[in-house]
Amino acid sequence: MAAANFPSFAPFSSSLPELTGHVLSFLEPQDLRIVDSVSQLFRWAVAGICEERCRNEWFIPESLPPKVTLKQLILNQFPNAIRVDFFREYFGEVDMVPPIPRRFIEMAPRPGFKLVLIPEYITMSVGPNSPLMLDETIAVGGKKARLIEDPERAPQGEAREIRVPVTPNNYIMLAQTCLKKNLPSQFGGRSKYSCRNVLDQNGDVGVGPSHWSYQKKDVIGFGKPYHSQPDGEKGQVEIAKDEGLEIVPLGDRIVFRLSSHIKSGKIPRSGHFERTSTVVHDGRLHQASIFWGVDGVFGGVDGPVFRPSFGAICDCDEVGVAAQVPAGSSQAIGH
Repeated sequence: MAAANFPSFAPFSSSLPELTGHVLSFLEPQDLRIVDSVSQLFRWAVAGICEERCRNEWFIPESLPPKVTLKQLILNQFPNAIRVDFFREYFGEVDMVPPIPRRFIEMAPRPGFKLVLIPEYITMSVGPNSPLMLDETIAVGGKKARLIEDPERAPQGEAREIRVPVTPNNYIMLAQTCLKKNLPSQFGGRSKYSCRNVLDQNGDVGVGPSHWSYQKKDVIGFGKPYHSQPDGEKGQVEIAKDEGLEIVPLGDRIVFRLSSHIKSGKIPRSGHFERTSTVVHDGRLHQASIFWGVDGVFGGVDGPVFRPSFGAICDCDEVGVAAQVPAGSSQAIGH
């Protein structure tokens, strides 16, 4: 009987630990979990890799709970996290961020949730002929400058850096046109059928100081009103509170969804609006919501294109709500 075609790790047995660590450092968390079970040499190497990644990527907890190591933090607690390395790889540099709240670490890994960094700014490099610029005229009334393409006003002739505030409008622009890699992204920008009031009022509002968000992929409280009703029907705010969650702001949900797509290449397939905690003023108060729709336009190599459609959803509309684990008082820099 022929020998099974199992991989041989014999060459590593005589290698220096530093060399082994360097070779394994290119692996993703899911692969590191596998090699961690091979030998003591690999376990040492993986532990060192995880500690280095925590330092280099600012993936540092506020404090580690008992029996949780940095290796467990990287490989087991948040294996699919959107970290600093994601923004650096696809957009540019981000400002220093706070430690991961201990509350998140204690609750992880939580099925259906993902940890994501919400940076306040992303500093991106552009070429000498780039039409990109920040429109400071839009930054009034608490709003932030908007990233636009305007070759007539943009400085020309030399490479430069743009420190882009993370807002719904800016992150949509970044995800649509400013990826550092030539990715086959299926994101086509916002839908023309969006309610104008949502982004007119909130599209240039920043996400606030950099923070971590531990968000649920799927909505909760589907078919329930936002607030509890006089007839005793429990609303989504109370449902979230009962589950130890809180409603996600519009900007945080956009960063979560678009970052997840860029990293995985998968199109969001929500069949309903995701209500957020962000308020829209339209004669009366509504909640800003997002519908991640697929145009179904085929013919290109990239397949269908998906776009977010924004709506102003009233209190009793039967839609789901996007939720996250609240950071609690342990978060050094919050919303």
